[in-house]
Amino acid sequence: MASKKFYEYTLEKNKELKKIKQNIEDVTPITQEEARTLRESITQLTENKYALEKKLIESEDRYKNKVEDIKKEKYIIPTSVRTSPINKKETKITKVTKPEEDDKTKVLRYLYESNYKPMSESKLLDKIVSHTSMARPKAKKIFDELMNGGILHIQMINTYERVAISDNGNIELLRIFDKEK
Repeated sequence: MASKKFYEYTLEKNKELKKIKQNIEDVTPITQEEARTLRESITQLTENKYALEKKLIESEDRYKNKVEDIKKEKYIIPTSVRTSPINKKETKITKVTKPEEDDKTKVLRYLYESNYKPMSESKLLDKIVSHTSMARPKAKKIFDELMNGGILHIQMINTYERVAISDNGNIELLRIFDKEK
């Protein structure tokens, strides 16, 4: 029984000593050498962070440029075999670019790629004109064709008329443009 009491007393005193030691360490400042080492580490980590951010930005720019190049020049078709020491033939590269789209296709592409949300006829015509650079009367004529063809329809939202893409219109847009990918 005495040994148990002595053991409990020893554990209690060790616990108190640990608390005192921790309190002293909490208020004791670090040495100059430790502070210098910490500052050097922080400086190095900050430089590494900025270097990685710069690489990320450059990588994103290269990716965007590559995507734009692919969009501009859709296909590259070799027309003969590469130059080789054996057959001495040269490779000629023929660039096949997308054919110029007609105005109706430009409008349909705008509707397909723009995450279109229902809007007033006037606002839609403004967007089509700015996006396709066509004259408003021509845009109005194509708009009327799309309405008559069932691609677009009038939708009532809170007592306002909005032009929306019909279900058949969505199917048609997918049929036309989804095969390009």
